[in-house]
Amino acid sequence: MKKGKLKIILLILAMTLSTFASGLTWEDFEGNDEFSFKVDPPKSTTFYFDEEGEKVTGPTDFWVKFVVSGDEISFTTKNIELDILSVKGGPNYRVYYDVGSSGSGFTAPINPNNDEPYGISHYSFEFTIIPPPPPPDPEGSIKITKIVVDEEEEVIPNDNTKFFFKVEFWSEEEWVELEDSPFEIIGNGSKTLSKLPMGEYKITEVDVDEDYELITENGIEVELVKDGDNEETKFTNMKEGETPPPDPEGSIKITKIVVDEEEEVIPNDNTKFFFKVEFWSEEEWVELEDSPFEIIGNGSKTLSKLPMGEYKITEVDIDEDYELITENGIEVELVKDGDKEEVEFTNMKEGETPPPPGWTGIIRIIKSVDDPRNSNPSLTGFEFTLFKVLEGDDELIGARTTGSTGIVSFSGLEEGEYRLFETDRSGYREGIPSAGRLITLEPENTEDDILTVEVENERVYPPPRDDDDEDEDEPEEPDEPEQVLETTVVEEEPVPEAPPIVEVVEEVIPLATLPKTGASDATLFSGLGAAMLGLGLLIKKRR
Repeated sequence: MKKGKLKIILLILAMTLSTFASGLTWEDFEGNDEFSFKVDPPKSTTFYFDEEGEKVTGPTDFWVKFVVSGDEISFTTKNIELDILSVKGGPNYRVYYDVGSSGSGFTAPINPNNDEPYGISHYSFEFTIIPPPPPPDPEGSIKITKIVVDEEEEVIPNDNTKFFFKVEFWSEEEWVELEDSPFEIIGNGSKTLSKLPMGEYKITEVDVDEDYELITENGIEVELVKDGDNEETKFTNMKEGETPPPDPEGSIKITKIVVDEEEEVIPNDNTKFFFKVEFWSEEEWVELEDSPFEIIGNGSKTLSKLPMGEYKITEVDIDEDYELITENGIEVELVKDGDKEEVEFTNMKEGETPPPPGWTGIIRIIKSVDDPRNSNPSLTGFEFTLFKVLEGDDELIGARTTGSTGIVSFSGLEEGEYRLFETDRSGYREGIPSAGRLITLEPENTEDDILTVEVENERVYPPPRDDDDEDEDEPEEPDEPEQVLETTVVEEEPVPEAPPIVEVVEEVIPLATLPKTGASDATLFSGLGAAMLGLGLLIKKRR
C-alpha cells in the first residue's frame, strides 16, 4: 500500500475516534452537507413546526431555538428532538448524532494549523416530532358527612357508632357499585372519595343500626361535570332514647424550667425529663397508661381529656447533673368539667456556671387559707409583689401569682431589706397589711439561702341577714375605723414629707395601736363626761 493512501485512512480513523472526546457522538466529513433544514449564513434563529413536522410561521408548541455565539452553537427545543446537527467550517463539516432536546458547545471541525475550530460557515439539522402526553382525564371528589343527633336534635359529640355507605356510578344504563364500596364512617365523621371520573353517582346509607333513625334523604344523587368538581352529601341519624351527657373532663399542664447555678433560665437545654402521673383510684395511686411523659428542656406538656379526680405528678429518673429545686410529687385535683391545673418543676444544672460575685438568696412565700367552710381550700390566684427598700425610693423586683401549691419564690436577691405586698382579693381578709411587710434577707436568717415567709388569709363569708342580730358584734363597721385611723394620723403623728407608704408602716399606724373594729377609746368618753359636769355647775352658779 502506498504511503499517501495510508495517511488518508489514518486521518479518517482519527476523525472517527474523536467523536467520543467531548461526550458527544460526532463525525467529520469533507465537502458540504445536505440536510433538510439549513441556516446559511449562520445566525441565532427559531424554527416552528406543526404536528406533522412541516415548517410554519408560528408560534406553535413545536420549535427549536438556536443560539450562535462565536464559534459555538447551542439549542433548546419543545416537543422536538434533534437527530442530526451538522456544523460546516473550512473544507469539512462535522455531524453530531442524537443530540436530543437541548445542548451546547457544538463546533465545526478542527483546523490542523492551529488546533482551533474552523469558523462556522453554516449549520443544518434533522429532527423528530415528540408528541406531548395527552392531558389527564378530568377528576372530581365526593365528601360524605355523617351527623349523629339525640331526640332534641343536638349533636352527640362522642358517638362511636359505625355507619356504612354504598356508592354507585351510572354506567351503560345501570348503577355499578364502586370497587371499595360500602365505605365506613364512625360517629360524627366524614369520608372524601377523590380521583373520581366524571359522571353521575348515587350514595346510599346501608345496614342502618336500629337505634339510629335516618332522618334525612337517602340514595342521594350527585354529578361530577368538570375537572376539579367537589360535591358533598350529608346524612343525619337520630339516636333513640335518652343520650347521657358526656363525662366531665379536665387537663393538667406540666411545665419544666431549667436554670443554671445563678437561677437564670438556660434557653437551649435539650435534656429529656420524665414525669410519672398517677390517678387516685380505689384507695391507691394508679399510674396512667402512657406514663411516664417526656418533656425536653424548657418545655411543657398538657394532658387533656382527663376524668375528674386527684392526680399526683412526680419527676422521675432525674439526671444527676440536674438538681430538682422545687417540690416533687405535686398533687392536684380536677373537680368540674373544664378544670385546668398547672404544675411547674425547676431543675438546676450543676457545674457549668461560675459562682456569682456576691451572695444572693431566695424569698419563698408559702400561702395558706383559713376557711371555716372548707378544710382544703384552693391556693390558686394569690398575687404577691416584692420591692427592694432603698434610700430614695423602693425598687420593684417583680410579681408572682400562686398556683395550686400556693408557693411562689423570688430568687437571685441581694442581701438587704425588702417590702412584700399582697394584692387584695375579694372574699379574703388580707394576710399582709396594706402597707406591706418588711423583710430582712441575710445569710444568717436563711436555710440553704432560702428565707421562707408564711402568709395566711382568712376566708370571709357574708353574715346571715337577721334583724335580731343587729346589736351583736359585727366583723366590720366601715365608718368608725376610718374616723379612728384619721384621728391617729393627724393628732399623734403628722405625715412628714417622706413617702406615704413608709410613714404608714413604720410610724403612723402600727398595728398594735389600732382599735378593734367596733370599739371606742375610753378616754374619749371620760373627757366628755367631765365637760358636761363642769357645764352643769356653771349654769347652777349663775342662777
